[in-house]
Amino acid sequence: KYRGEPRGDYTLVWGGATDRLGLLFRYCNLYPDDKAILIATEMMRKPVTLGLNHIVVTAMDDFDIFGWLAGSRRLVTAMGMITYEAAALGVPCWVFNYSETHLLFAEAMAKHGLIKTCPGVGLPDNPQMREFLSEPFEITGQPPDGVGAERICKVLEGE
Repeated sequence: KYRGEPRGDYTLVWGGATDRLGLLFRYCNLYPDDKAILIATEMMRKPVTLGLNHIVVTAMDDFDIFGWLAGSRRLVTAMGMITYEAAALGVPCWVFNYSETHLLFAEAMAKHGLIKTCPGVGLPDNPQMREFLSEPFEITGQPPDGVGAERICKVLEGE
């Protein structure tokens, strides 16, 4: 439904349901003038926006996030399911990792040209974070096609 949506000129920022890394606050501080949509949830402290171009939104419906994601020029996020969704929609994605397990999955996706992941766990210091987020990235790998579960079922059924 959301493939082919026209791209906007904003960055979508998602730190996860509880934003354990503090990504939204850090992004607000580093990029006060960037046009950005910051996704908040009921389970987190709402960020204090520092720039006139920041909009804090809370999804009211499970599918709200897909409209914002499909219309964004890029995604800045904590590693999670949204990275696969961004890859499927063709949205370039810069990823930070909360744990070693997140890093493992992020490195695998980066190896396949689907995301750009920050090395290590946690948010780097401000100069390194700015440098990472200013590095160019375009998806070069084969995006998820949405039929992986069907392929797994066929294997399990011996087809």
